[in-house]
Amino acid sequence: MTEHDFDRFLTALTRQLRLKPEQKVAISDELRDHFEERMRGLILEGVPHDEAVRRALEEFGDAVGLARQFTSLSLRPARRWIMRCTLATAVAGAAVLLMLNAFTPQPEGPPLIGQLTADDGPAAETTAAPTDLGMVYVAPATYIPAPLTQPAEFDFVDTQLEDALALIAEQHGLNIILEKPALAEVGIEPDEFITATANGDPLYLLLNRMFDNIHGVTLAWLQEDEVLKVTTAEVARGDDRMVTRTYPVGDLLKTISEEQLLEAIQAGLEGPWMAPHGIGGTLTLIGNVLTVRQSQEMQSQVQALLAGLRTSAPIVAVIEPPEHETILRALDQPTELDFHHIPLADVAETVSDLHEIPVRIDVPALAEVGIEPNQEVSITVSGIRLRSALKILSESADLQGVSVRFIPWNGVLWLTTAEVAEGDDYLLPRIYDLSPFASGPALLEQFMGLLQNETEGPWLDVDGVGGVVVPLGDGRLLVRHTHKAHAEVARLLAAHREALTVGEPVPAPDPDELVTEYYTMDASTAEDLLATIPGLVARGTWFADNTDDVLHGLKPDHPARRRIDSTGRLYKVAAGTRQMHVAAPPTADRKEGPPPPSGEVVVVPQAVLIVTHTRDVQKQVRKLLETIDKQTATFENSSFSGGELGGGFGGGGGGGAGFFSLPTE
Repeated sequence: MTEHDFDRFLTALTRQLRLKPEQKVAISDELRDHFEERMRGLILEGVPHDEAVRRALEEFGDAVGLARQFTSLSLRPARRWIMRCTLATAVAGAAVLLMLNAFTPQPEGPPLIGQLTADDGPAAETTAAPTDLGMVYVAPATYIPAPLTQPAEFDFVDTQLEDALALIAEQHGLNIILEKPALAEVGIEPDEFITATANGDPLYLLLNRMFDNIHGVTLAWLQEDEVLKVTTAEVARGDDRMVTRTYPVGDLLKTISEEQLLEAIQAGLEGPWMAPHGIGGTLTLIGNVLTVRQSQEMQSQVQALLAGLRTSAPIVAVIEPPEHETILRALDQPTELDFHHIPLADVAETVSDLHEIPVRIDVPALAEVGIEPNQEVSITVSGIRLRSALKILSESADLQGVSVRFIPWNGVLWLTTAEVAEGDDYLLPRIYDLSPFASGPALLEQFMGLLQNETEGPWLDVDGVGGVVVPLGDGRLLVRHTHKAHAEVARLLAAHREALTVGEPVPAPDPDELVTEYYTMDASTAEDLLATIPGLVARGTWFADNTDDVLHGLKPDHPARRRIDSTGRLYKVAAGTRQMHVAAPPTADRKEGPPPPSGEVVVVPQAVLIVTHTRDVQKQVRKLLETIDKQTATFENSSFSGGELGGGFGGGGGGGAGFFSLPTE
């Protein structure tokens, strides 16, 4: 056996290495040095030349196995120091470790590949616990396959995607399949280099960070056929990968309406959903059972949102991992930073070590705006909160006018661009409980306006883009927005709550107090409602036709008189007329669209319906009129002035303090 055999060994080894070309050359040179040194040592011990070559080569072992061990070794966090050294030092250190590993018997390990459970049904509900900051987290891990919630320890630095997944599969006993055709369609190859680190984080968070942005493409994982498949996010959310699940929601419908529940899901989660977006998943509510057809990712978020709606707390974070709590606490700690022309990556590492939180850089997003991890920055601050220091750093002139953000994301403090951090992909749903100071739908609507007008936003309802806010019938608001907007919302609501505790409390309205409200409508509709309302709302509590006969002869303090005096009353008062254009009769050439006016005008008598009853009954009356108005508006035949309750009739309380909404004659 000659040195040429070792040359062939090195050739086979470097072919198996999943590393960059320059790294392969350096490793090959370093291993040759170690081989020659070992061979010379054997010769000095009296071993013949050919035998020394053979023994030295045998000690290196199988080329394929050695390449796999080297790749694995370079990725493990226990060897993280190797990746921080120079290339030459790293190769030398790795080679020594490999030599020791080759000469040491290895214990039997666990099976390389295990299986995910085939049952991808919803996990059992768990009760979330409040954190130090008063926010409750509905942990996403509760609704994710158990193997993906196990702690992960990896340090991938410029590691090929396929190799990283192979090591994850080996360490966690998983079957992982990379859907190469789907990735190839968007220009992603299995040998793409990725960088991601996990120090005890749940495995799913590591995968989310790995897949977030690979050359502008987001990947996703899903569980099918008892294996974990990795594909593009677009494919994972496609119609053919959707699953159908049912959820009991009877308990939720006791406090919020069906419409509010459906809107909370469709507006609070990314979707997409067929109803508002025209593509995506669907929701069907029959009785107390909600049926959802959506991607696996969205199904887990639906479960988390339903759990959040069942959770009582001032603020409920629906799909954020509890690991963010540690980061938020650290951001409020005092800090001292003194950097002068230090690479951004070193700043992130120092902050991570100083405050004991994981800090990661969104390298692809920053690269798109010309910022690299070696970009030098300077900052000197002392005695201020970490969040303030990072805000100063994010606006530093050293960043060439690029605005960046530090936000909690996927279990780490994520350094990315402001554009990314404030984009739709980073909107998060949280539930805010306003019931202690905002009972009733009217006050909730006012607080919705407060948030949309007094925070920076943007808000979809106001600006056409941005976050959304959904009122819930139990005195809560569901807000889906960025971290920055949520911070504004929390501060604003906390300030309002504090102001209420300082000021004189406003007494709650008496539900049994008699109030009067006024509704303008067509006279014929008012006539019908005079007979309909007493039969549908609070039956037996309305002033009857023979009430005057009953009252005759009763003393003012008689119990029967007081009971009759407290019953509801309905009156109709003439209120002029309105003109209505009559539609032209249908013709054969008009296929669709509303019929044009015929030119004929009909004068419709108007009336004001006056309703006097308790506050609670008035709510029932309004609900009835809203339902009637909704149905008549559907058929373009609304009897209420303006076609909608908001503009069609007015309401007032306190025995006539309302207003009339009268059309022009």
